[in-house]
Amino acid sequence: MSLGKKIVVLFFVLGISFSFGSFAALRTAVYPAFEDFERKSAEETMERVMQALDDDFRALEIMNKEYSIWDQTYAYVLGQRPGYPEENLDPAGWHALSINLMLIIDAQGKLKYGSVADPSTGNTMLLQVELERPLVQGGPLSTHENLSDGVTGFLRTRSGIMQVASYPILTSNATGPIGGSVVVGQFLTDERIAGLSKRTSSNVSLHFASNAESIAITQASLETSQSSRLEYTDDSLLGYQPLTDVFGDPVAVLMVDIPRRVTAIGLSTISTATTFLASASAIFVISAWLFMQRLIVAPLKTLTSRIMHIRHTGDLRFEAATPRSDEIGTLAEEFGVMTSKLAQAQEELQDARDDALEMSRTKSEFLARMSHEIRTPMNGVLGMTELLRDTALDSKQHRFAETIYKSAESLLEIINDILDFSKIEAGKLQLESIDVDLRILLEDIVNSMADQAQSKGLELTSVVPPKFHCGVQTDPVRLRQVITNLISNAIKFTEQGEVVVRLTTAEIDAEHLSVLFEVVDTGVGVAHDKQELIFDLFTQEDGTTTRLYGGTGLGLSISKQIVDLMGGELKVESTPGEGSTFSFALTLKTGVETGLASTGILQCVAGKHVLVVDDNATNREILEHQLTSWRARANCVASAEQALEALTSAASGGRPYDLAILDMNMPVTDGLGCARAIRRDPGLLSLKLVILSSVAMPATDEMLQRLDISGQLSKPIRQAELYGSLMSVLGGNRVIQGFSTTEAQQVRALTGRVLLAEDNPVNQAVAIAMLEALNLTVDVASNGREAVEKSTSENFDVILMDCQMPFMDGFEATETIRRTESEQKRMPVPIIAVTANALKGDRETCLAAGMDEYLAKPYTSEQLRSVLTLLLPRDSFAASTQSSVDTQSSNSPIDRNTLDVLSTLQRPGAPSLLRKVIDIYLKSSQELKDKLVTAIDTANASLLRESAHALKSSSANVGATKLASLCKRLENLGRSDDLSEATTIQKRMEKEYARVVAALELEMSSETT
Repeated sequence: MSLGKKIVVLFFVLGISFSFGSFAALRTAVYPAFEDFERKSAEETMERVMQALDDDFRALEIMNKEYSIWDQTYAYVLGQRPGYPEENLDPAGWHALSINLMLIIDAQGKLKYGSVADPSTGNTMLLQVELERPLVQGGPLSTHENLSDGVTGFLRTRSGIMQVASYPILTSNATGPIGGSVVVGQFLTDERIAGLSKRTSSNVSLHFASNAESIAITQASLETSQSSRLEYTDDSLLGYQPLTDVFGDPVAVLMVDIPRRVTAIGLSTISTATTFLASASAIFVISAWLFMQRLIVAPLKTLTSRIMHIRHTGDLRFEAATPRSDEIGTLAEEFGVMTSKLAQAQEELQDARDDALEMSRTKSEFLARMSHEIRTPMNGVLGMTELLRDTALDSKQHRFAETIYKSAESLLEIINDILDFSKIEAGKLQLESIDVDLRILLEDIVNSMADQAQSKGLELTSVVPPKFHCGVQTDPVRLRQVITNLISNAIKFTEQGEVVVRLTTAEIDAEHLSVLFEVVDTGVGVAHDKQELIFDLFTQEDGTTTRLYGGTGLGLSISKQIVDLMGGELKVESTPGEGSTFSFALTLKTGVETGLASTGILQCVAGKHVLVVDDNATNREILEHQLTSWRARANCVASAEQALEALTSAASGGRPYDLAILDMNMPVTDGLGCARAIRRDPGLLSLKLVILSSVAMPATDEMLQRLDISGQLSKPIRQAELYGSLMSVLGGNRVIQGFSTTEAQQVRALTGRVLLAEDNPVNQAVAIAMLEALNLTVDVASNGREAVEKSTSENFDVILMDCQMPFMDGFEATETIRRTESEQKRMPVPIIAVTANALKGDRETCLAAGMDEYLAKPYTSEQLRSVLTLLLPRDSFAASTQSSVDTQSSNSPIDRNTLDVLSTLQRPGAPSLLRKVIDIYLKSSQELKDKLVTAIDTANASLLRESAHALKSSSANVGATKLASLCKRLENLGRSDDLSEATTIQKRMEKEYARVVAALELEMSSETT
């Protein structure tokens, strides 16, 4: 549609919209005001009609009180004036006053006098016939409880509706007691209704409830409520007021007919205004259309024709029409300038296109050449290094070769990432579509990365639904690349917990599946505002993460682009500090399934009662699903204690378990401990046991035979391998997987977790270095109270307890720990006393406090290893190299042997341990010396004992034996509360301290050089 036609349509629509809008606005905003005014007028008319009826009731009240408050009436009802009716009651006079009913009732409710007259003739009618309901004996008109109690209302009779008023009979001065009641009434005749219309300037009519012709009019008012209501018709506004008699029954409806003159005037006014506005709108629309046609449409039409000429011919030369000073003129002029520049840019783009095509061809050739040239020397580096590792090397050479190999692998991974990204960018990456068994593919990936996860103490598991159809058609190489990258990232950024790979599926049709891949970890997580950035090139969450964890930042970007090429979308959901979930869904064509599910051979495992014991919930879930899919009766528990309870309960109930699968690495009681407990129970001797071990921590053959364990499998285990192993074990055979042992594992001294309770920072540094050199994990508590808290909330294999610490010393801490273990029925943790006291009886004191062994400070690494070997159930070094002892001058402030021992603990590539210990000593000892001097100056024996003990211990660990001896003498003075010689010893101590500091600073400078 042309612009001119659009303008015509637009203004036509605007005109119609304005006309109808104006009418709607007036009809909506103005007309309701007329209706509201008319409704209020009708309500006021109804109020006037009811007010007129109230006036008639007041007239009846006046007439009634002339008789009811009169001594003669009072005497009559008491039976004292029998001639009262003939003397005072004149029905003819009442007719002249439109009074049609006169009743006099005594206090007992008996009628003393009654007269009812025809409203038109005045003739007396039979009272019993005319009244539909009796008025005496407790009726509302004959019963009055108070002297001023009066009743007015309507009364239904055979002849019509009557207004009545009833008042108690009293003496002339309005006193009682009440003698009875006087009832006066008048009919609501047509003449009275007509008079009511005249008095209220309205059209009033009365409709009886018993009148069949009026039932349609009265029904709504009589059934809804006693209040009035209004009803609209085309010409009138009808008001209805329901009337009830003195008994509360509906008798009639009073209707007021009000003509709707006000709204008729309102509609006429609105129609006139709408006609005027429509005419004005039509004139405005026509004028505006003519103006727009001349001013805008015609010039734009000319400009459009010239643009179409450029489109069809490609000729960018443009000549503007007659110059104009408005916006359209500026548009034409600027369009001419733009076309001239476009003509120039067109020539430049053609040249750039030719250059880009040539560069793309050159880049593709470069990628192919670089892929070959880089991989060839890398293959030589990796191959020769691998061969070098298998030759006879000492430990240092082996470490160098291992570092070269791992660095080369990292470099090859970076090269692969860059080449993959370049292929994707150049559009050279092609996807295959071949038959793949997803279960086997996923198990291969997880098994290949098990060592990497277990080296960090992580659980790496895969979850595939038992009834999942695993045969699909896809590119296994690229799918493996994506999943491997996601698992590798999850392991990299997870320090503790687990990494789980899940597959879920939904059938789309007979030939296609929707497969959801998820990698879930319990790592550091990704901040919400960074979750989109991590898929960008060379990007991790932040710079500190890049430095801490390494990596090029290409992995996720390449994975995302591969998933995009496969028709999916890589997403992440993460909570910082809790973990991340990376997921992508692919629609895959079904293929041939080659795994265990396709064989259908499940007879050996089906029906067997199997118990799974593993503290990791994900592992339990996986094993339970697998066992259930093989129709075994599986039950899972999380600890050795729960396992024993389940096994004994099942055996006593006549439903013993056939097999128990035990996880090797569990808190409190591990898999071997659980196996020992099981074998101690005579009722469980026939139970088959299979233990799941990590590659790094297998059980020895001797342990397996001693505990009659039928199988040992490495985690993570493939589904087919697990099924085959269970078949062999249940068939009476043993299945023990071979576990390779590296040189690093062979020379490892000890394994376990140690709690070091030590308040002195120098002693802490030395002990940590010794323990880590023995391959032990160390956690530090700076005082006895902290040691108690950590030992009760965490699990440790041994505790090194310094005897002298602030807040709570080692003896009190040991007693508290032993008491807690007894209350909680926990296995006692071995505690080694560490003290600078080496006098006779000190060892016995420590053992009496509940400690298991004793070390005197300063101790050597070999002494520490020997004590730990007795208490930790691990293999130790076969032999220990003794360091040579250099002869020193007895005048030296430092025992060189002590520093040499520290040097032997130095780890390759780590910061200088000796320098670190000396630096801590120089910083902490000055404060201890100042406290010692303050204690002597203030004669504070307790402070002297504590500060001298701490300085003695620190000095001994850096070889300052003479200084430690002087501190020991000061400690004894503080212990005996005799400071008489303290000042003399202090002076010697300060001189020796200066010599020690100078010697250590010299040692620091020699370390630097």
